[in-house]
Amino acid sequence: MRKLLILIAALGFSVATGILVVTLTEKFFDGGWATLCLTLLVIVPCVGIRHHYDWINERRREMDRQFALSENELNTLRPLESRKDGGTAVLLATDHWGPAIHTLLWIQRLFPGQFQNVIVVSVVEVDAGAMGAVEALVKLTFVRDAAMTQLEGFCAKCGLTATRVVGFGTDPLKELERLLKQTVAAVPGCVCFANKLILPPGRRLAEWLHNKTAFGLQRRLHAEGIPLMVLPVRLGW
Repeated sequence: MRKLLILIAALGFSVATGILVVTLTEKFFDGGWATLCLTLLVIVPCVGIRHHYDWINERRREMDRQFALSENELNTLRPLESRKDGGTAVLLATDHWGPAIHTLLWIQRLFPGQFQNVIVVSVVEVDAGAMGAVEALVKLTFVRDAAMTQLEGFCAKCGLTATRVVGFGTDPLKELERLLKQTVAAVPGCVCFANKLILPPGRRLAEWLHNKTAFGLQRRLHAEGIPLMVLPVRLGW
């Protein structure tokens, strides 16, 4: 299936490139130059956005390495039993555990000693092709499980209980909403937390490319009377 998709994409690219070359060589002064300008207006922003996302992913990986626990530490730490006398924080997480741990530290600073239990909620986003590909699903699940294990290890190291809730779906916002409503109903009095990226001044305009999930989820949950706090995570400063 993947080879077929690559073949179709390559064929489309070849056809489009051929049309562009013919237009430029045969009709450059009869409007071909306008085609070139419009093509560059599309390509240049796309390349810039791709470069930005690569930069963001590298910064997230750096934060992961900052908080990463070794295999030996993960093996020696033992999960704690849930404490009924402590509050519960519901923490949204992705396949990068660094930002989630940063958010957890914010929670501990803002509400010292209030939350002794942590429920980590995460959704693995899968597309229609991955839904039918066992290898792709296994890989996605493995990456997310590794992040959840790091988060659970960090919580145990801090004396907090941790429980994971992981879902799968093609619409992560809808699936997160479902999981959070389910969690809030099962654990009355819990408080939900997400994070938003705060980028350096030189990249401040690029923040509109991010944080859509957190704020979209916040609007949906607030409409249902469920509080969700969005805390800042500075990235790349």
